[in-house]
Amino acid sequence: MLKSLVLLTLLLSVFTTPTWAWSPRLESQARLPHDNYRGVVGENRVYLVGIGESLIEIARRGGFSYQGLVQANPDVSPWTPEPGTQLTLPYALLLPEGLQPGITVNLAEYRLFLLWQQGDDYFIRIYPIGLGQEGWESPLGDYQLRSIIENPSWTRPLALRQENPEAPVIVPPGEENPLGRYWLGLSLPGYGIHGTNHPFGIGRRVSHGCIRLYAADIEDLAGRVTIGMPVRLIYQPVKIGWQDTRALIEVHQDYLGKGGLSVAQVVAKLQAEGPGKRLNRKLIEEELAAAHGIPLRVSE
Repeated sequence: MLKSLVLLTLLLSVFTTPTWAWSPRLESQARLPHDNYRGVVGENRVYLVGIGESLIEIARRGGFSYQGLVQANPDVSPWTPEPGTQLTLPYALLLPEGLQPGITVNLAEYRLFLLWQQGDDYFIRIYPIGLGQEGWESPLGDYQLRSIIENPSWTRPLALRQENPEAPVIVPPGEENPLGRYWLGLSLPGYGIHGTNHPFGIGRRVSHGCIRLYAADIEDLAGRVTIGMPVRLIYQPVKIGWQDTRALIEVHQDYLGKGGLSVAQVVAKLQAEGPGKRLNRKLIEEELAAAHGIPLRVSE
């Protein structure tokens, strides 16, 4: 009973005072045994939908992306969920393959990963993000952080100026500025990581190619990065990992249609890291199709 009350108190705190979205909150979960850790980070939680709530509002208050919440709860109506419906809050995840110190953005899962070394330990901080809409996708590749600007002005792109010639070309800092309070410019001209004045766009494809964070998150990130830091933009809809001796996969929607991994490729990768393990091929096939976006055990 006490454990249930403590959990309820934590959830009420999270959902009534949304000042952050990054995770994990516990230092013990943020500390990794090595830089190429393949286990689960964080743990999922359960939440009961209240009267008049929608998934986009719950995602904002809970501190994760809208898309991630929808994937983890595919049978729940995103806009009119039944009050009392039990939701899985997707805080548990696997890290992308080949994660390196610096910033890694996995477009497929709407997450930004900051990995850094402190003494002999490695630490991870994960932020939900908003991405470019169709036709404005952020280019994949290896870049560097070139600028950190507080209270930036926004210059309206030419394409948007042509759509609305009457709109101001330059928007000064303030509530109407879509860049929010910070702009982290990349070595890729015209692209960056920034805040937003539309928080419900996190976990959705609504920007014009840049990467958006919640206001509290971009402030936190801006205070931790340095000029010259490597920034990698990757696309990994399928991730694999291990929890003790159990094989895991985490599958996200392949919205760019790049194909992800096949059942045979997932099996081959898992067997290469854990030879002799009995894998459930049917379960792997089902999850590749369902793409729930949360770690799933696929070994017997």
